[in-house]
Amino acid sequence: VIAVYLVTPQQWQQHEDAACKVDFWRRQLIDLSQQLAGLNIPLLIRHCDTWQDAPQQLLEVCQQYDIQQLHCNAEYGFNERHRDAATRQLLQQHAIGFNRCLDQLLFKPGSIRTQSDGYFKVFGQFKRVCQQRLYDQLPQVLPAPKPQAKLAIQADAIAQNLHDFSLGGYCLNDADQTSAATKID
Repeated sequence: VIAVYLVTPQQWQQHEDAACKVDFWRRQLIDLSQQLAGLNIPLLIRHCDTWQDAPQQLLEVCQQYDIQQLHCNAEYGFNERHRDAATRQLLQQHAIGFNRCLDQLLFKPGSIRTQSDGYFKVFGQFKRVCQQRLYDQLPQVLPAPKPQAKLAIQADAIAQNLHDFSLGGYCLNDADQTSAATKID
């Protein structure tokens, strides 16, 4: 298993992502890289200008490291869905599997429906159905994976600035997982 993060500075600028937001991502990457290192999973950082370039970049990584299956977290924004569809199509043309995982939501979008299979128009009813589903069956919490055998692939260093995004101001939020868990409690 290897992990890949795509730095897409033009995409960030098109979405008007603030420098402090990009820096928060950078600091999260540092924490993630350390956690992955404990599992012997190298984090590779690749650069492409926009998400339109992502499919080719990911194909090259898959071919370079003889990867047969790519797993990613599902994102539901317009551009993100187009990026993922193009990636799936290109990888399938090269006999590489593509699997999107639900990680940011409790339910797959569109899976909570009325009894007549329509969409809810009243939030209170939608909320009750969500609560009942959670009451009936909570999502499964999986144990942390065990470290894999050490690979001959070196993790990439995470730059101070992610591709010319200057940090114009203070970033006040901690970005590591432990700090986030503390704030939730």
